[in-house]
Amino acid sequence: MSILFKNYVKENKKQFFFLALNLVLISLINIPLPYFSKIIVDNIINSKEYQLILPVIFFFTFIVVMQIILGYISSIQNAKFFQNFIFVIRSSIFQKSIENTYINNSQLGLIQTLMTSDVENLSNNYLTIISTFFNSVILIVSYLAILFLLNVKLALLCIIFIPLYIIWTLFMGEKLKKMNSIAQNKRGQLLSSLTHFMTSLIPIHIYSYFDNARHEFKTVNTENKKINKQILSLHAFFNIMSGTIIIVASFLPFFVGIFFVIHNHLSMGELIAFNGYAMSLFTPLTNLINLLVLFKSSEIFEQRILSVINNTECPKKSIQKSNSSKSNNHVLYIEKMVLKDTSNQLLLNSKNFYINNGEVILLNGDNGTGKSLFLKSIVGLYKNFSGNIFFQNTLISDLDVTTIAKHIIYIDNQQKFVLKDFYHEMEILNSYKIDLNYFFDIVGLDIYTDSIDFQRDSLNNNISAGQAQLLRIIRALIKKPDIIVLDEIFSNISQKKVASIIGNIRAKFPNISIIIVDHHFTNGTLADRCYSIEDTEIIAKNS
Repeated sequence: MSILFKNYVKENKKQFFFLALNLVLISLINIPLPYFSKIIVDNIINSKEYQLILPVIFFFTFIVVMQIILGYISSIQNAKFFQNFIFVIRSSIFQKSIENTYINNSQLGLIQTLMTSDVENLSNNYLTIISTFFNSVILIVSYLAILFLLNVKLALLCIIFIPLYIIWTLFMGEKLKKMNSIAQNKRGQLLSSLTHFMTSLIPIHIYSYFDNARHEFKTVNTENKKINKQILSLHAFFNIMSGTIIIVASFLPFFVGIFFVIHNHLSMGELIAFNGYAMSLFTPLTNLINLLVLFKSSEIFEQRILSVINNTECPKKSIQKSNSSKSNNHVLYIEKMVLKDTSNQLLLNSKNFYINNGEVILLNGDNGTGKSLFLKSIVGLYKNFSGNIFFQNTLISDLDVTTIAKHIIYIDNQQKFVLKDFYHEMEILNSYKIDLNYFFDIVGLDIYTDSIDFQRDSLNNNISAGQAQLLRIIRALIKKPDIIVLDEIFSNISQKKVASIIGNIRAKFPNISIIIVDHHFTNGTLADRCYSIEDTEIIAKNS
């Protein structure tokens, strides 16, 4: 059974017990129905015991009413139990996901699939598994017991076909599974081909690739048609043969039973009841066999879910003084850093990078030299480096971004506005209860506030890039950090306004240090010192 579902059941034993109990009662109440045929034929019709008509009608009505009541209760129990399972798993996925500092497009796609599809599929599978298991096991055991009670010889004749039916079902199920796997790959190729051509319409039109595109898509489409035809044909053959086994297993004992009736070894009512139970036996048996397929598909869903839930980053640590720190007056000091990219190739070395209290530092370098990854390493967003990073003589190299962000704020153009509106977001951060207009004035946004829609969706999609950059700076300033790291955050702001913003920050927050990386930042006089990346080395320059 699923680890996720097993743990959930352990935490909800009482609810699961009553859910299972109700499923058992629903199964038990269905068992007597075929036996009514024996009473009607043998007792009422043949023996003329007409006084039994009303009791039979009463018990039949009672069973139907109980089926409705128990079925209604079961539907409520199932909905509550399994929807809560979905809620718990989704909450776990979300909690683990937001603990990551970065999620790429592939990971985001996986999380979206888990949230919208896999979690519900896993829940629905286990709803089916639990319901089918209790129902099928009870019915199979009960039906077999009644068959042997009615006639041992006919029962033995009937169950001879059960191993044959199980072997046939498992064999064909495995064959269909392999073909469905092939079909799934073919559908993936079809979707990939469709996506490729739909995103390549301009070159198709410019270079008249119409015939080539149609031919390639036709090939993939034909392969899909071929495998689907094979699956449908095989599935139809499987159903025909399965039906044949069930018919033979049901009617062969029935035909033999006729001779038992003729020789008074069996009553007519018992034969009819026997046939009813024999024909009913293979339905729960089939359902039970099909659970194997559900278990397999559930494993796939669970593995994907667990890949996210079990993917944990390093536990959070608090900032503590380090004995290995060099004693200095720098607010930030980087010692012997060797930074590598995601493929483990050397990007840059930093032997002696530092920033003092209230300084503005400018870092220059060509595209691809590792400036952004260097900044992300400082704030704990990137960990593929060696060396030491000290903040106020405290080693912070191994700390997580949340802990470091209490003192060092990193801003880039990819950061979205998270909460329902900007004012709500700032209210949470603004523990000093400073008027937001104070911050609007610092970045020169005060004259535009009446024209800005501060709702989250508008901020993330509709406002200008420059306005978004200014609001990101405000968000960082409200936390009053010791250091602000600005990664290309002035790219859509004029140089005149940049100078005004830097000047205002230095005037209002003289103790905040600023590190700037920006291709559009041309006014070097605003910086106290400059660094440049040359031949993988961070070199101090004269400002």
